[in-house]
Amino acid sequence: MAASGLLFPFTNVLFESHVPVTIVHQLLSLGVDGYYDDTTLVRADSGINSVSDLKGKVVGVNALGGTSEQNVRIMARKSGLDPDKDLTIVEGRPPFLPQMLRDNQAQAVTLFQPFYNQAMAAGGLKALFRSSDVYGSPTDYVFMIFANSFLNAHAQAVRDYASDYLRAVNWALDNRDEAVQIYASEYKLPADVVNGYLLTKQDYLVRRDGTVSANLIQPAVDALYANKFIAQKYDVSKYIDLSYLPK
Repeated sequence: MAASGLLFPFTNVLFESHVPVTIVHQLLSLGVDGYYDDTTLVRADSGINSVSDLKGKVVGVNALGGTSEQNVRIMARKSGLDPDKDLTIVEGRPPFLPQMLRDNQAQAVTLFQPFYNQAMAAGGLKALFRSSDVYGSPTDYVFMIFANSFLNAHAQAVRDYASDYLRAVNWALDNRDEAVQIYASEYKLPADVVNGYLLTKQDYLVRRDGTVSANLIQPAVDALYANKFIAQKYDVSKYIDLSYLPK
């Protein structure tokens, strides 16, 4: 078993489903070295200048129960708000969240790429907070995990996969123009939109060597535990094994 993992479902797999799993390599990092960081936006003319100003407001996220909603709730509590009483959190499809904001159906929305770049290019919006503000640091938030049973049975296959994955990553970074065209064609996006962010500092960080850092995951673990999204605090370094990466 293998899957791309976010921190919250990874934790649930470990401690709710009780499936032993291991993080093998990084996929995406948020806010590291100045790369893109998921951002919650408000209208520039809204008068909302701090998270505490969201009291009584509607906040749009891409999925209720997901990372974006968790981030909004954590930031609300850090700012002295009760997210259950002081906010109304609603779900919207990512392409439509910016228009919900412009139409005042929501007073704040959380966006990821490429929707952030498109929204900001249209003007009239400003950042209120980013994922790094939620956790107190950038995060290696998306990674590849494998069931330990699979790793034990197919170690060489995992090493071969990791080598192939990083070969593709490095090819894309070294041949960005062609990678943009492939990505735009595959996802039916305008090439100029993709070119504005993909594999640049406006995109999430993808590391050439695939390494993942426990120090850039642990603050998120601690925040999720402190806010009762997960029932158990744990040392994430015990669940990382980078030995499957190419030497």
